[in-house]
Amino acid sequence: MRTEEVIYSLMSYNGRDYSPTFARQAEPTICVIADSDSFATVRTTLTYFWPTTGEWYTDSRALNVSHEGVLELTDRRGRRTRVAPVPYTYFSVHERYTQSWQVRTGAEALAEWERYSRLAGEYQSASMAYGAARSAWEEEYGALANRIAAMRAKGLPVDAELARLEAMKPPEEPRESSDYIVPPVPVRTGFVLHLDPGTYSARLVTPEGRVLEGSDKTIIAFSRRASGIVGYDLIPSDRWTRSAESNTPASVIYTTGDADLYLRPFYQDEYNDLYYRKTISNAATGNPTLMKWVKVRQVEQAVIEVAGSGGALERVTEAPFVVVQAEGSTLGYSIVPFDPATAEEGTEATLRAFSVKLDPDERRLELRLHDAEGRMLESGGRRIRIVRVPQLLQATLLFVLLPPIAGVVVLLRRRRQVER
Repeated sequence: MRTEEVIYSLMSYNGRDYSPTFARQAEPTICVIADSDSFATVRTTLTYFWPTTGEWYTDSRALNVSHEGVLELTDRRGRRTRVAPVPYTYFSVHERYTQSWQVRTGAEALAEWERYSRLAGEYQSASMAYGAARSAWEEEYGALANRIAAMRAKGLPVDAELARLEAMKPPEEPRESSDYIVPPVPVRTGFVLHLDPGTYSARLVTPEGRVLEGSDKTIIAFSRRASGIVGYDLIPSDRWTRSAESNTPASVIYTTGDADLYLRPFYQDEYNDLYYRKTISNAATGNPTLMKWVKVRQVEQAVIEVAGSGGALERVTEAPFVVVQAEGSTLGYSIVPFDPATAEEGTEATLRAFSVKLDPDERRLELRLHDAEGRMLESGGRRIRIVRVPQLLQATLLFVLLPPIAGVVVLLRRRRQVER
């Protein structure tokens, strides 16, 4: 069943990128990350619940009326702010590990979109020209190769033709602009929600000065409790599909030492669990008393120092690896260094990580993380504890269980004597 409702369409910044969601008329609260740009529009559309997925959806093809006006925000102190709709776009510039999101509004948004459109048009034109040039080159190359083959069949000299064939270079394929990792979205018009931390009452005031019925909402702008803390993906070589995480410097990494570890350090932020989930999907539920770690980006060009119990230091840098399936009926695999020069064509690295070799005879290791400038990141330190598995585990269990077993035997014997 579809219901006509006034909704808030949202493009919410979630700490890493943008999440599209919407707030139904029956949902009183919207959550956004404070001091960041999120976007909203108010419109009337049809909503419906889909039991298969357990989620709400909109049917904007049947009804989609965008409401004009200003968004009136009132904070807890009664201070009132009016936010007018503006043209906007957002995009991410290219870096090796990060997506650095940027926002343009007004005339700057239009100029950014025009710049991207021009770059995209130039690349499309260059690609079409390349396709034509490549076809002509292949036709000429094939004709010359056939001519050489025919001359050889007749016993004629082909040195000049071979030299010409070797000198024929294919046209260079154009490269797409590297200015964007995520290109600007087409310019839209909406309300930019860049709010200080706090709780706000929101409503849409129409150009006639009336409050749009059904537009009243509470907006919670929440902050990160912690930012830029280093966490680790932990990938054991014998269970690479089942990775774990180490989120805080106080956490200890326990291992038996039977398998090497592959580590991936990343920066992470900590958010309120409920509020963060609602930025992804406004209808989501969560625990307002818990916190959630969110990966933001990898630590660029890092170096890990591994210190053993003897004090020796080993410096480990990031490297590419590939997972190789074991041959035969064995269902195992191994992780080996990836060398593009010797790899088969089309093969790519399975993962990029820091390989930490473990010695079962070691009891503990200390990890220290340095960034690209050589500075040690305090939150990147970790302790590794190697727990030895006793070789006489069965004998130990027998020794532990022997007294209660002996007690049960004695009780059974006494019961039999009493029955006799």
